[in-house]
Amino acid sequence: MYLSHLSSVPHNPHYLNRYIRLIEHWSNQTIPEETYTEIHHICPRSMFPELDKEKSNLITLTGRQHFIAHWLLWKIYRNKSMSMAFFNMKCRNVSCTSFSLPYSN
Repeated sequence: MYLSHLSSVPHNPHYLNRYIRLIEHWSNQTIPEETYTEIHHICPRSMFPELDKEKSNLITLTGRQHFIAHWLLWKIYRNKSMSMAFFNMKCRNVSCTSFSLPYSN
């Protein structure tokens, strides 16, 4: 479902394929109950608002996985909304980070 949407706008096919493979892999995972998680829109809300409430467009990710997903979306699209989403995620705390390790716990 999401591949047709994600590939319908200009994109980097290499990173889109990586993103799809990771989303498919993560959709089959079991996350321990005590692990910090976030809900991720597979097809970004800012680009595909019509899919905002679609349950099939949502996936539960760990904090680190969510950071990696947004990094890949930024690499795929390089547009303003993906840049803002990734920058906001990088700078959640006072200091900005450019890698996903701080989100592992």
